[in-house]
Amino acid sequence: MIAGVAGRHALAETPRAYHFALPSAPLAETLIRISAQSHSHIGFSPTLTAGLKAGPIRGFLTPLQAVNAALAGTNLSPRTQADGSLAIGREATTAKTAPNPGPEPAAPQSSAAVRKAENVEHIEARGMRSTRIHLQNKPVASTTVDKQQIELNQITNLQEAIRLQPSVQFQSANLRNTTINIRGLGAASTGTDGLENGAAVYIDGIYQARPGTALFDIPELESVTVLKGPQGTLGGIDTTSGAIQIETRLPSFRRRAELEAQAGNYGEYMIKADYSQALGHSEKAAFSVDYFQSALGGYVKNIYTNNTIYGYLDRGVRGQLLLRPDDDGNLQIRIVGGYNHNSNSMGVGLYNGTVTRYGNGNPISSTYIQAAQRVGYKIPTANPYGLGTDINSQQMIRSEDANLSMHADYNLHGYTLSSISAGSIWNFYPSLDSDSTGIDIYAANQAQNYQRQFTQEFRITSPSHRRFEYSGGLFYLWQEVKDHSRKTYGSQYAAYSASASATPESIALTDRALNGLSVLSNEKPTTNAYSAYANATWHASPRLDITGGFRYTYETKNGSFLQYLNGGGNVTGLNASQKATVLQQRAAQLAADPYQALKHDNGLVSGQMTVSYHVTPTQLVYGTYSRGEKSGGVLLIGLASNVPATVKSEYLDNYEIGYKSTFLNGKITFNADAFWMVDHNYQTSIVQYNNAGLALTYLANAKSAITRGFEADLRYNPTSNLSMFASATYDDAYYNSFASAPCAIENSYNKSCNFTGSRLALVPKWVGVLGFDYQHAVGHVGGVNLMAYGGATYTMQSSFFAATNDSIYSRINGYALLNLTFGLRSEDRKWDVSGWIHNATDKKYFTLLAGGSPLTAQVGMPLAFGGTVRLRL
Repeated sequence: MIAGVAGRHALAETPRAYHFALPSAPLAETLIRISAQSHSHIGFSPTLTAGLKAGPIRGFLTPLQAVNAALAGTNLSPRTQADGSLAIGREATTAKTAPNPGPEPAAPQSSAAVRKAENVEHIEARGMRSTRIHLQNKPVASTTVDKQQIELNQITNLQEAIRLQPSVQFQSANLRNTTINIRGLGAASTGTDGLENGAAVYIDGIYQARPGTALFDIPELESVTVLKGPQGTLGGIDTTSGAIQIETRLPSFRRRAELEAQAGNYGEYMIKADYSQALGHSEKAAFSVDYFQSALGGYVKNIYTNNTIYGYLDRGVRGQLLLRPDDDGNLQIRIVGGYNHNSNSMGVGLYNGTVTRYGNGNPISSTYIQAAQRVGYKIPTANPYGLGTDINSQQMIRSEDANLSMHADYNLHGYTLSSISAGSIWNFYPSLDSDSTGIDIYAANQAQNYQRQFTQEFRITSPSHRRFEYSGGLFYLWQEVKDHSRKTYGSQYAAYSASASATPESIALTDRALNGLSVLSNEKPTTNAYSAYANATWHASPRLDITGGFRYTYETKNGSFLQYLNGGGNVTGLNASQKATVLQQRAAQLAADPYQALKHDNGLVSGQMTVSYHVTPTQLVYGTYSRGEKSGGVLLIGLASNVPATVKSEYLDNYEIGYKSTFLNGKITFNADAFWMVDHNYQTSIVQYNNAGLALTYLANAKSAITRGFEADLRYNPTSNLSMFASATYDDAYYNSFASAPCAIENSYNKSCNFTGSRLALVPKWVGVLGFDYQHAVGHVGGVNLMAYGGATYTMQSSFFAATNDSIYSRINGYALLNLTFGLRSEDRKWDVSGWIHNATDKKYFTLLAGGSPLTAQVGMPLAFGGTVRLRL
């Protein structure tokens, strides 16, 4: 085991040469700098390196060669671990390694020679997002959930990983209506198609326009890194609040076969299989194939159908091909393809009460209670924590996505030329009980999505650790979404939605007009985005760096909207006046303009300026001004004539200062930053209620919003067996200027409300995460050394509003969750058996509250427990 750690991530399984120009320095300091520059993981004990000094290291060297050069003249040498990392030990106990190349410049070895000398498996993908970048020496606010935390917390997807990321806010009514925000900004959960998120999500460098595709299993998950603040000058899509980088494991040139099985309460199970090896006996091609299937039976009982909801079934397959066609290892090509199918019954709102009076004390004329009485419906007890519902329609959301990508990197005299091509298909087939009641209000109210997307990026990156470093490139996005929505009125809609003064005759006519009537809509937004970006760093002195970046994006968004009616009761037997009333009510269900062809162009400019100073080689301070933009677009949802059919682009100004540090030879890592972000033309959800309390949600612009606060992250490894971490975020996010918008339901007696100064939705002021993991040798059986381990993670957050109108009925109180893990494994990790308890205190909490009529709630999962078995064959 190792007591000191330099760097966060493991070495690539096949080496890459880096250009080093390191002066003579204490050995520990040199090892940390090698780790940072090569993005590798180097473990060492401070007692071994104490008092030792490394000579200058220059030339193109692999990480192992650089470490050997640093250790020249000592009695220490590196040993390659099973995960590809390096452990520094005394020569008497160190495995045979490659010859010391010396401190003089050295050319990279051939791929065959390198693999033989370093006993490793394959090269790491290169590029801004596909490389596991060690960010500790970079002037950017970031946090990473690494492989150790992923395994300890049974993390298999983005939704689980961001629970350990205090600056990330998440809400999902379903896979289409999913919000992921960073520092309180990013997106509004409206299901508006054709508009990008301000917080970008990438899997292995590939932009995911639908964050919902990352909510379920991601095979071979290695790390999840959050970069905070605008990141557009580094490539990919332009962003306002930040980017989330998800990394997965590469294929191996050695045979790799792994199985994992998991079972728990509430019908939870998971099966994963991974197989990888070289193609034949080739040293130039390797592949991997992954299969996964996971399920949750559900934990909410539907007493109407006598089945269980709040469950899911997720399954898929993913294949990778890794190519190194040239002998010098300068060219690498990674091809990835996958297919995933998900079906789930999540997103049902459980009855949480009825609003009977406005905020001024006056009674509401037509309440949910009165509407239920008109249709003879017995309202269930308002107890969401009872985990029961009586919805009378099927709740099943199905989706599938398929993707294919190719990432090619070519090293030309130290310059990296990259090409990233990706295509994806996403289909969404919901069957929803949208009213969340046992009343037949809507027979159907859902939208099917068929999304097609292609992205292409070309990038050049200069050699690192020169006086002037730079990167730049071109990015293109094409996206088309075909949306087919259907709203069919149910047999009880007329009576349910009637006003308090409605007569039986008027209700009967409304029923004749709307019962069985379907409002069908077809929308097709199309996006073409063209971007050019550049980012450069000038090392003004050994300690002072100045970084600048610029990006320009031109976007065109075209869309068409067609709406029409089908069905409804016949008008036979009605007199002329009654017929006119029925036809008029039907016509009123159409949009003011049932056919639209819209176009919206965006010219977006973003940039960055950062000044950073290395107080010591392991302490960095920096200040940043950055600007990011989020595109506007067309709203193809059949809005009223007084509602704009387009939404403006956002542009955000970010001011940030930060401090990054490591102490005690890497045992302690402490990072902190403070930020102030001003979002102009902030895109937010607007909710309007009709007389029956039924909501219409759409997107609009607030003049500006502000989010400000600070973040801190502490990692401490006091011994080789114990690791501890703590992260916290304070975020004061509010509307800076939003003078007129529809009110929350309790204030809907007003025509509009002034939300200036009100809090932004989904943003707790305080979020914190605490955790530790401990492992200890407990003996051996049959020649196999055994390791026992355990850990805990405690997450907490303060209250927040789930609705953008800050309704008092959408306020979710603060809560804390405790997860526990314990297990036994072989030291070589050939097998691993663990148990886990999630929400160990059985905390009852809400994930979503909706302030409408009726009030509804979505509840978090109760105490869950189970076990996991992992095998390496």
